[in-house]
Amino acid sequence: MQSPTARLFVAMLFNEGAIGLYVTLWPLYIATLGASPPQIGLVMGYAGLIRLLCLLPSGVLNDRIPPRRLILATRSLAVLGLALCGLAREWWQLLPATTVLGVGVLAFPALSNLIAGLSADSAQRTRNFTLVYTVAPSVAFLVTPALGGIIAQQLSLRATLLAAALLTAIAAAILVTIRPPATERPEGPPASYLAALRYRPVLLVSLMMLSTITFLTLGWTLAPNFLQDVHGLEFQTIGWLGSLGAGGSVLLSLVISRVRFFQPPFNGLALALSSVIGGFAVLLLGETLWAFAVAYVLRGGFLVAWSVFYAAYGEVTPAELRSRAFALAEILGSAGSTIAPFLAGWLYAIDPRLPLALGLLIALPLLAAALQLGRQFRPPAPAPVAAATD
Repeated sequence: MQSPTARLFVAMLFNEGAIGLYVTLWPLYIATLGASPPQIGLVMGYAGLIRLLCLLPSGVLNDRIPPRRLILATRSLAVLGLALCGLAREWWQLLPATTVLGVGVLAFPALSNLIAGLSADSAQRTRNFTLVYTVAPSVAFLVTPALGGIIAQQLSLRATLLAAALLTAIAAAILVTIRPPATERPEGPPASYLAALRYRPVLLVSLMMLSTITFLTLGWTLAPNFLQDVHGLEFQTIGWLGSLGAGGSVLLSLVISRVRFFQPPFNGLALALSSVIGGFAVLLLGETLWAFAVAYVLRGGFLVAWSVFYAAYGEVTPAELRSRAFALAEILGSAGSTIAPFLAGWLYAIDPRLPLALGLLIALPLLAAALQLGRQFRPPAPAPVAAATD
């Protein structure tokens, strides 16, 4: 496995597979430790807050610590955090454990910087980010949630977290074998987040990312509740639909990687948004299981849209601002996915269709904005090859 991209892909298979082992069962595990529903919400909300706080200094750390050392240190803490979660005896012990686990997120801006540095041009950058941040997680999530259920049934819920720690350790061991490309360090003091946002292309991509992640999350976060409350679907059927969403992400990623027109990042984003818009519409109007299956396949565009933003940042951001830009991507993605569920819950209490309807309504102008950005940041055409002369 000589190719750095291939190693990144395999590492993310293990890393995201680790998340898939426990994430669906995580609230149930917290409950087994004696937590009430408000306390379960406290643990989950605290974990999201820690993730956001840990991301704030990630740009500074990227400037000062070599990427392999940073990835090894932070992912090792993620392994320790998962192990501590698996060894907890009381629910409150999960708070310090998730604090340690949350530090592991510091690796991802460095990882994004590494992927961007390994990409020679716009098309390759989009392919690499899609492969690592969409295809690998989607393939992993086709398998590991079901495997986590088997482990929990045969052994215990605690065992899913310990198995996740093992897979995370394997992922970290693979990541540290990848040597970053030699690049010139920019002269002068390190850039700040404000300097990155003052650069207009970064500001536009940041606003687009925050809006997209927030409103797509708004539409989809309570879709399982909608299917159960409105259409009476069982847990097993909803879980099966979730696997179809992962399959949809893989299919859409293959389209982007094979069709040249969709390889510029904003064209790929427009395709992903179109897919999600279709999923919203089918889910709102559908009445049969087949319609819901189609909706969830189209939902696969959500994960694709998220990953394409990393390629977009790599496309528009100069090298001296990239560490801050990729940190912003993590911060904005986390912020959008944290804000949206609160709004979704309030809307759902009024009418279960409202989150889906508002997600659909806002996604349409987001699609128009993606097309406009694609025209604005169109990569330059390759120079014509001079004709041979005698």
